[in-house]
Order: sequence, then structure tokens, then C-alpha cells
Amino acid sequence: MSLYYNYTEEEVGNQIIIYAFFIFSTDLLESINLVKKVKVAIKTNCFLNSL
Repeated sequence: MSLYYNYTEEEVGNQIIIYAFFIFSTDLLESINLVKKVKVAIKTNCFLNSL
């Protein structure tokens, strides 16, 4: 399974929000679910160590 990783940074006030996009070449549906989970985690300030 190949994993492609990309992220974008958006500055809101004095906070930098990082949106991470994980794309699995073998499972698009799982990729979409993971992207949603990552965005939710970041918006609630639970920053992931992998970022």
C-alpha cells in the first residue's frame, strides 16, 4: 500500500491551522475518512505527532 502525504497551512489570527491530506493509492474511501479525522483533530487542537 502506497501512502502519499501533503499538507497546507492556513493562518487564522495568531493560530496556524495545518490541514493534512493522506492519499492511499489502494483505498480512496479510507483516504477520505482519514482526511476528515485529521482535520477534526487539528481543529480541536489535538495536534498529531506525525505532523
